[in-house]
Amino acid sequence: MAIAWVHLATFTASHALYRGGDRTPGRYLAVWGLEFAAVVVLARRMVTDGGRRPAPPLVGLLARIWGTFLILGFSVASLNTMTGSPPDWFKPAWATLSTFGLAMMAWVVSLWFLVPAVQMSLAALLMARYLEQAYLTYAVSWWLVLITVALAVEKARRAAVATGGIDRADDPAWDEPGEAVGIGPEARGN
Repeated sequence: MAIAWVHLATFTASHALYRGGDRTPGRYLAVWGLEFAAVVVLARRMVTDGGRRPAPPLVGLLARIWGTFLILGFSVASLNTMTGSPPDWFKPAWATLSTFGLAMMAWVVSLWFLVPAVQMSLAALLMARYLEQAYLTYAVSWWLVLITVALAVEKARRAAVATGGIDRADDPAWDEPGEAVGIGPEARGN
């Protein structure tokens, strides 16, 4: 869920910069670079328990899908800036690229990812219609996707622990309500 909040904060900040009249590409690039670094750190912590466990094989494929998305997203934004084409048509294009990434997740992981893919395509339409609110629309749309996925993953993890599908000793998250993921007794002083 942390990644959802990081993304929401990043694109809310981008929205504030845009609404304030700041069109300096470097500032946006700095904000997005910080988000990228934060997401990499958080994802590594969640997926590999801070490097203590190997990443599941599927992670490499998913990283390539979303890495391609980032390359294409950067390319679209750069082309928009370099051509000087008003308005910022790259923003709805990002949501369309997000739709593609989520659809790829549907084919590789679960068909349920088609639901957020459709949501993101609708967000692209909203972004095109209300371009002044595009960053905020993108932020909220991704926040909904990421929170929903996080809740579904947590529900599946808890069910696997309860049925013995995951050995509690191998589970990096605590199954006690209110406990932070990855904080064991040694960190709490027990």
